[in-house]
Amino acid sequence: MNKIVKLLSISVVALFAACTSDMDYNAGHVSSIEELYAPSEGYYLELVSGSTAATTFSWSPANVSDGYAPMYELVFYKDAAGQQEISRISAGTATSVSVPHKTINKIMNATGTEPEAIGTLYWSAVASRSIVESETMPKARALDVKRLKGFKVAPERLYLTGSATEAGPSIANAMPFSVFDDGEVFEIFTQLSSGDFNITDGTDDSARRFNISGGLISEENSSPISSSYNGVYRIRIDMATCAATIDKVENMRWVMCIQKNVLCPMVYQGNGVWYGEGFETNFNSGWNDDRYFFRAELNGQTIKIGNNKMDFGGAPSDKPSYTWNVYFTEEGNPDWDYSFKAISAYHGSVGMHVNVKLVMNASAEYYHTIDYTDLE
Repeated sequence: MNKIVKLLSISVVALFAACTSDMDYNAGHVSSIEELYAPSEGYYLELVSGSTAATTFSWSPANVSDGYAPMYELVFYKDAAGQQEISRISAGTATSVSVPHKTINKIMNATGTEPEAIGTLYWSAVASRSIVESETMPKARALDVKRLKGFKVAPERLYLTGSATEAGPSIANAMPFSVFDDGEVFEIFTQLSSGDFNITDGTDDSARRFNISGGLISEENSSPISSSYNGVYRIRIDMATCAATIDKVENMRWVMCIQKNVLCPMVYQGNGVWYGEGFETNFNSGWNDDRYFFRAELNGQTIKIGNNKMDFGGAPSDKPSYTWNVYFTEEGNPDWDYSFKAISAYHGSVGMHVNVKLVMNASAEYYHTIDYTDLE
């Protein structure tokens, strides 16, 4: 019996040792990247504020002794010697990566370069496999970068005030912008009319004032913006690039995916809120469905406002009212992608009714509520 126990113990130890050996996998040697391709040494890059503006960085491939493809990272430094690392950007298994100018502008901020000034940034690339990284990297290349227009001290909050706004001329009643992207992007949905308006960073007379002109926001010209606007608009400001857009919001609709041409009109209520009352359902078109979303036009461009998941999953339980967050997304293909689902009692329903509210203001994350009035 003791002999059996001893043999079992030896087997367990041997098995554990084998597993440990497997888990301590060593990827082997990762060769160095031999050459940086682009941008060239001393390349001059003037950043631009367009949302699609980007610069591609590329380098020669490395090799791994186990035969698998290495992973690459683009590395930025503050100094030519490569001792003061600022940032890394993954390129996956590709030997190039396209970096948005907005991202490069952020990195330049870490070098101490002022907005609109020219500073030098250094870059190289590194290859790795598992936890093994190449022992050496190519000598860092200099990149001379002119930064975007910006603010030495960017505002943490923005407000809309003036006679052309819903809130009126008193700055104490100024309407807050919603904040996105770690405080860089500000957005407000609001009604504008004739008069003037200002964008401020506070709600009293000591607040800084900003002006929008030529698609950019600036503090140098802080005079009120004369308004010839008439309707509901989305004002969107990117403080990282100073880009500003004012887009008219038209034709806000509640849409049943199965009847996408039946556009139930939402009525603007003020403060970024739309409401639709007594919409009649028709979730049947030869087969039953339950999915819906919102659709709007911003300066003639069709925008879908829906779910942040392609597939909503199972229908919610039968309750009189539901609240869900909403997100801007591309029009789904097919149309029911990134949509919401009605409750199961309304699945395939024809002639039942809902009340729908869409809220897009700074009070909370954007959301909608749907009241199933036939269940009340």
